[in-house]
Amino acid sequence: MASRATKHVHYDFGSPDAIAASTGFVWVVNPSTSSVTEFSASTDRLVRVVRGAQYHFNYPDSIAVDGSHVWVANLYGDSVTEFSKATGRLVRVVTGGRYRFSLPSGVVSDGSRVWVASGSGNMVTELAASNGGLIRVMVGESYGFTHPSALALDGAHLWVANSYGSALIEINASTGALIGTIKGAAFGFSFPSGVFVSGRHLWVTSSAYRSSVTELTNSTGHLVRVISGPKVGLSYAEAITSDGRHLWVANAGSSKSGWVTELSVAKGERVRVIKGPAFGFRLPDAIASVGGLVFVANHSANSVTEFSASTGQLVRVLRN
Repeated sequence: MASRATKHVHYDFGSPDAIAASTGFVWVVNPSTSSVTEFSASTDRLVRVVRGAQYHFNYPDSIAVDGSHVWVANLYGDSVTEFSKATGRLVRVVTGGRYRFSLPSGVVSDGSRVWVASGSGNMVTELAASNGGLIRVMVGESYGFTHPSALALDGAHLWVANSYGSALIEINASTGALIGTIKGAAFGFSFPSGVFVSGRHLWVTSSAYRSSVTELTNSTGHLVRVISGPKVGLSYAEAITSDGRHLWVANAGSSKSGWVTELSVAKGERVRVIKGPAFGFRLPDAIASVGGLVFVANHSANSVTEFSASTGQLVRVLRN
């Protein structure tokens, strides 16, 4: 796939640290510019930049996209902003004491409900997607949350990665009941920073110490394998995505470097390490895949790197 030669576009990227992709479009969260950038996955055409006082963005830090809406958690605003996926029009800002948001750093939605992880408050808040109404607040004392930071859904279960607890919490998505806590040396968790569900697989990235990817069966929580070691090419593994056949792991590296490790879903083996000056990786800490392409947010470079999912070949680095 040849690199695209498109005219210069100002995407308003500002320390991007969250990214989502759905139905042919990509959304990038920009904390330092208090905005969300949307562009076409296939052409890189800028669709819109969502920003302004009415959205109440205050260091937006995580994003979820469902069938109709985009949800953005504001880390310093203790709030969640909802806007239309189709038009970018503001729907509502969810905030207030009853939601108990405290440095919200993770959000996920199934279209009917939304879950928000508050790392500082050690809790997960569940909302109704239709009106933003509070359903329940799941607090740390009962669930064992210790700085929950990443969330994933498989339909029946909500999975919560505990950054400080080196554990994964499994919750019944319908009732909010605690199912169990997965932890221990065998699972290889060490400051888990990302969690991703695809089919019957559940993957968790651990960013500290040896850096690893843990694979579980999401129906049972049983361990499949722990992928780690220098030969795999993992270092400060921050985020993960998959197309069902391959996994891509964003390795933060440093403010001047970073890379993506591609793994086989079937065997957990390394396929390739994608790196080099042309890719422009600088603190890549968010990653998403759609339409045969992979998109990586570079926090320190104010850019997004786009490459082919099938070959790892660079398509383009999107810059302001």
